[in-house]
Amino acid sequence: MTSDLVFHMRSHHKKEFAAESQVRRRREEKLTCPICHEYFRERHHLSRHMTSHN
Repeated sequence: MTSDLVFHMRSHHKKEFAAESQVRRRREEKLTCPICHEYFRERHHLSRHMTSHN
């Protein structure tokens, strides 16, 4: 069951999950528009978006 796997991963691999979520959070901060706070999954999408604020 998926829920069993999730329980196992959370209980036995907490540090790995915490590190992974910190990396994801930092990546999201880097790819967030500083003006309207919209998030982008790729850097070039953010770059293209920034031209809309000019």
